[in-house]
Amino acid sequence: MREEGKRPIWQRFSAFCMIVMFFAIIAGIAVVSIITPKRTISELEKRRLADPPVLTWQSLTSGGFASSLQNYVQDHIAWRDAWIDLYSRVETLLFGKQDINGILLGRDGWMFTEHFELSDENIEQFERNLDEVERFAERYSGQVTLMLVPPAELIYTDMLPNSAPQRDLNALYEEVNRKLANTSCRIVDLREIFNQARENFLLYYKTDHHWTADGAYLAYQAFCDQNDLEPFSLQDHARTDIAGFQGTHYALSRWYQAEADTLSYYDVDSTMTVMNVLNENEYEPGPRQPLVNMEILDTLDKYGAFLDGNHGYVEVTGNGEGSILLVKDSYANSFVPYLTDNYAQIGCIDFRDFSFGLDTTIDSKGYDQILLLYGMDGFIEDTRVVYLNRPSVL
Repeated sequence: MREEGKRPIWQRFSAFCMIVMFFAIIAGIAVVSIITPKRTISELEKRRLADPPVLTWQSLTSGGFASSLQNYVQDHIAWRDAWIDLYSRVETLLFGKQDINGILLGRDGWMFTEHFELSDENIEQFERNLDEVERFAERYSGQVTLMLVPPAELIYTDMLPNSAPQRDLNALYEEVNRKLANTSCRIVDLREIFNQARENFLLYYKTDHHWTADGAYLAYQAFCDQNDLEPFSLQDHARTDIAGFQGTHYALSRWYQAEADTLSYYDVDSTMTVMNVLNENEYEPGPRQPLVNMEILDTLDKYGAFLDGNHGYVEVTGNGEGSILLVKDSYANSFVPYLTDNYAQIGCIDFRDFSFGLDTTIDSKGYDQILLLYGMDGFIEDTRVVYLNRPSVL
């Protein structure tokens, strides 16, 4: 008769085997992680992976070495992408979560950036930015157009997950119309146009926050109507569709129900030059290149192919007349090719990599028109819009 409270030997042996197996699995993962070639970039996550930590007395005593080591191990563990996919499945299937890493998981494979409310800071920044646009439009009277692209959540509201909180973005659009009503600034309000067209075209990617080629073209047509321009003819340009686009929303959520988007573009014969910004109105031109980078189309982040991604200042040669300067975020990258039928010169400035005022560039390049093109979400949060009215240092 065995002693009371003492487990049978087979149970103890089974527990021992499980412990051994557990540590064997951990050791196996560690060994594979060590011998597997290390990546420097995660194409899917669109970021650089952690570098090996450097052991110094300062990093050891400050705790920086331990933190860097943890980041390095997390970034380079064997089968990392599979672990992330497993985590996403557990979160959505087992726990029923409708949001992962700031991405709302909607109906029919739709994903949206998670914004539950407009904070006081958001509203204050939006109002400051709108003040800057008003000042800029007064300084360049009759030359300025403002286009703030509505996020997909405002157009495809029925595709949001159940009970998803809604921000009152319409109130911000009404404030734009009110604030600029007495200025010469032209406003392209896309909300009604997009709501009418959403049944006929897919206006945004499901796996990304950007608009599709059709969404960008619809906005371009509205811009042409506003400025009495003949629109770029789709029938005169070949359309190319590239499957397998997995955008930022998918990269963050890794949602198992997501289906890759198809990215499209129209062939144009115009070229562009990425300018190395040395100083205010001082640029070093790079080589001329197509408006769509074909090498990037072979990656997962295909939207980055438009204008070769985001650069501080880019000059595009068009086939039309006059010139236009776009002050923009990445929404404009797939919009610009359409403008090549209307303008001879198109400048593109992104304040994320351009920290100077605009006056000297506008004057020296002779830009006739100026289009401020931002996604509404980006405009609400962008602290660099103030550069519109930054005084010249020259």
